[in-house]
Amino acid sequence: MSVELLDNTRRIEKLLHEYSAPRIEFSDICRVMSDILRSDVYVIGQRGRVLGRGVVPGEAMIPDLASAVTGSRLDQKINQRLVNVLSTSENTDPQLLGIGNPNDCRCLVSPVILSGSRLGTLLVTFRDRTLSIDDIIICEFGATVIGMEIFRSLKEEKAADLRSEQNVKAVLETLSRSEMTALRAVLTRVKSGETVIVGTALADSIGVSRASVVNALKKCVSAGILETKSGGRSGTSIRVINEKIYDVLSDRPEGA
Repeated sequence: MSVELLDNTRRIEKLLHEYSAPRIEFSDICRVMSDILRSDVYVIGQRGRVLGRGVVPGEAMIPDLASAVTGSRLDQKINQRLVNVLSTSENTDPQLLGIGNPNDCRCLVSPVILSGSRLGTLLVTFRDRTLSIDDIIICEFGATVIGMEIFRSLKEEKAADLRSEQNVKAVLETLSRSEMTALRAVLTRVKSGETVIVGTALADSIGVSRASVVNALKKCVSAGILETKSGGRSGTSIRVINEKIYDVLSDRPEGA
């Protein structure tokens, strides 16, 4: 292993230890790798979303691909071709991937795999050069780091979803039968696009007291499930903050 390769792997590894945010931005990894490899670098999620990019200053090597900004999705057919690459391919013609037709451009495609699961793809585009063994090692090391970060992000999202769901369930356990009826009615109207609810009118229409509507809303607001804003006689503006409320209620029989 050359000293330069060791230094470059440490530059990538350093992001794991010194990044101040809770998680590493994939574009930061891409920019570091782009600087090391003198290439355009993209991280593509399993379903084709561009998670991060790092582009060499100047004209992009594949303009059509560079136009896919972070957060956008690649064409489904292009992403499927990337997913079909099962091991690192370091000299791929971009035409075979359907992402452009530059005469002198080539791609490296490296699957991002962790714990046996395909989490995404590292795509590197380069021009007028051949990738060295050191470059390929950097790409595969970068793909491993990216895999760790995607896995951690998915784990955190799953944990956050579980906390949200548990919070909703805890609140529903405190609601009386009439309050549950009121909450279902409110959410049905909000989901259909009605964002301002008149408590008295709603209560009359579903056969519960206005207090049941008010109490249901207060409990959900206190738990961070709903956000309300009183408009006086014109009604109460309602916004759902925790969307898990819909999933939990759909799994809960009417009247329960």
